Amino acid sequence: MISDRAIYPASELNLIEQFMRQEGFKAHEWLLGTGLRKEDMKRPDIRVSYNQFDLIYRNIYRLIQKPGVGFRVGKILNLSRWSILTSALICSPTLGHALQVANDYRLLVRSRFDLIPKRVGDTLHININQKKNLAYPVNEQFSFEILIASLSRQISDLLGQRFTFTDIYLHYPPPLHKTHYQRYSANPVQFGQASSRLCLPVNLLSRPLPLTNEITYRQSLSLCQKDLEEINQIQSGHIDWLVRAELAKCQNTLPNLDEIADQLKMGPRTLRRKLKAVGTCYRRLYQEHQLNMAISALSNPNLSLGEVAFKCGFSHTASFNKAFFSWTQQTPKQYRNTLDI
Repeated sequence: MISDRAIYPASELNLIEQFMRQEGFKAHEWLLGTGLRKEDMKRPDIRVSYNQFDLIYRNIYRLIQKPGVGFRVGKILNLSRWSILTSALICSPTLGHALQVANDYRLLVRSRFDLIPKRVGDTLHININQKKNLAYPVNEQFSFEILIASLSRQISDLLGQRFTFTDIYLHYPPPLHKTHYQRYSANPVQFGQASSRLCLPVNLLSRPLPLTNEITYRQSLSLCQKDLEEINQIQSGHIDWLVRAELAKCQNTLPNLDEIADQLKMGPRTLRRKLKAVGTCYRRLYQEHQLNMAISALSNPNLSLGEVAFKCGFSHTASFNKAFFSWTQQTPKQYRNTLDI
């Protein structure tokens, strides 16, 4: 599954780390369950999957627990979150060109929305549709809040001046914290509409960007193309992510290394050697998957701790409690008490 593959640049993690540090949280708290460590954020070659980003956003939502947190997170997600694609966007001739580049290289953008532009008179309507087979990491409102705030921030970065959408139409009913929408958008927000869309003046698309540079623009596009090719290679065979993908298929009993090797059409010794070559081992990936499953299962209030333990491959609740504490420095019960469920 694409959601299990580490194909996205980790640039966004640095922005999140700064934000969460200001909020009083350490990296291990919001990286919980991802298999990532603070030192990984300093590695230029590190890649992150959809599922890892989803876990990060769930952790942020759980830790901060403030109305409108999606807007606060979206506001700090500036253009630097997209690595080399950032350079192509900044150096584009006009805002319209930049938005087209973002659409052409949307695999690098990692959005769970399809943004479909439609001109209506002098206004551009950007219709928002959720991508199929990509669930929201927390809930619909949180995802839309991040989208609205981050798009406003990124267009502001491109133009070199503050930007807000002229109108915002959302299909869901007004939330209890609806005043935050007005505060962050600075323009009317209409809820309960037939569809969701963001509006901006058409003539803004022809606005020249302050840092346009044709040579850098073309060089950056070339590097973006290489990034796409690398992503395709990773999708087709990085061994640790192939193992993660196999583990993700398991609904009941988790397989041992020999069984995973058999599923991947190789011998156990070959699998061990390949995992060692990329700096990991099956035990680490297995425990990472157990923690991932535990975090997901603990969010279901209908499951007892014993049922969660069994679901994660533990025969006894006590051994599950001990393992969970070693991973997170808190018991499953303590973790569950921090959830808004």
